Amino acid sequence: MKAHGLIALLSLGAISHTWAADVGIGVSIKSHDNSIYAPIRISESILLEPYYRQNEFKNSYDLSSSGNEQEEIGLGVFHTLADESGINVYFGLRAGYVERNNYYRSAAGDFKDVNDGYRFSPTIGIEYMLLKSLAISGEAEWYKYDLDGHRTDGGTRENIEFSSKGTDTRIIVRYYFD
Repeated sequence: MKAHGLIALLSLGAISHTWAADVGIGVSIKSHDNSIYAPIRISESILLEPYYRQNEFKNSYDLSSSGNEQEEIGLGVFHTLADESGINVYFGLRAGYVERNNYYRSAAGDFKDVNDGYRFSPTIGIEYMLLKSLAISGEAEWYKYDLDGHRTDGGTRENIEFSSKGTDTRIIVRYYFD
């Protein structure tokens, strides 16, 4: 999914340049939200923002190891309210496809979870234009994950469901190409 996600994100950004007023790139600078964004300002009041997120955590000990890998690709669709002082308020929805893998290995046995599904999050943000092409934004969201898959534990395989919901915040730096 890594290669497909990055290709889709870059392609959408390149294709959209023909019909968008402003196209850019953004990164989340909050420590646990390592997302890459491709903001596309369709008009003064509409912002589309494809995004890609990847997380990978691994632990190794003398007799065991564990890890978690998660990838997400999605799209944010926002309505924007702008004023002359360079402040934009935006609100809308981010929705994405998620793949998640967890594993644990030890002398006593192994298990592996493989699942996929969706994440959606109603989002509100405030964007301040620091310069003509450079902006900093703060966002708040309520999110929900809903994933299905299977767990392999030794030789046994069983279906699993994973869900999570909560709130999150992020800081995004965006650069819009002229």
